[in-house]
Amino acid sequence: MVLMPSMPSMIDARNAMLAADLARFGGANADLLWLAFSERGYGAQASAASSQDTDPIPDFSSPEHDNATLVFDAIAKDGSPVPVNADVFAGDYDARATPIADTDPATTAPNLDDTVPIVPSMAYVHGNNASRYRAYNFVANAPGYGHVRFAVQALKPGEVRHVTIRFPTNWASQSQGATAAGDGDFHEGLIDDTENTNWARPARRSRASRSWSSSAAAVRSRSRR
Repeated sequence: MVLMPSMPSMIDARNAMLAADLARFGGANADLLWLAFSERGYGAQASAASSQDTDPIPDFSSPEHDNATLVFDAIAKDGSPVPVNADVFAGDYDARATPIADTDPATTAPNLDDTVPIVPSMAYVHGNNASRYRAYNFVANAPGYGHVRFAVQALKPGEVRHVTIRFPTNWASQSQGATAAGDGDFHEGLIDDTENTNWARPARRSRASRSWSSSAAAVRSRSRR
């Protein structure tokens, strides 16, 4: 703890734990630490601007292990002509998360290509916990196609695995020409293909109007007695 800065990010905490192991044990536990960090997205290339960073960059590669490589591709399984430019997220949800890959050839920022180095946890975890690390869960979403959840299982050290994500067309998507109207606000949040946005119901009545309604109900109740 003393090696961490004030208000540390998770990357600061990772670095402090690695430094403590190096200082106290000569780095004897570096492989175990890097395995634990990398399989949770705090790998060698992970970064965060600060402890308040809402868009940290995840990384699943380990400098201590023989990483596997995932290469993603996305297609429309029903033949829709709209290109499938998908963002790929590690885990089960895309809300408040940063993608680890995408299938749009026009993007160039970190983690916005189709290739992901990833530590094959199952190959390095043994005993009773081995089955817990058999698979990585992912969710991908794409304009016009909504989201698809899938798992990649039993990766091996040094393996290059090509993963094709097959999207059904989301005909209720604004990217497919759908529109939404009616009560509430942010209707586009209903049809934008992501769980990261929400439609909002109409605002409730003000406190004054609720109080008036309660008083009126009480008067009516007394008048019936």
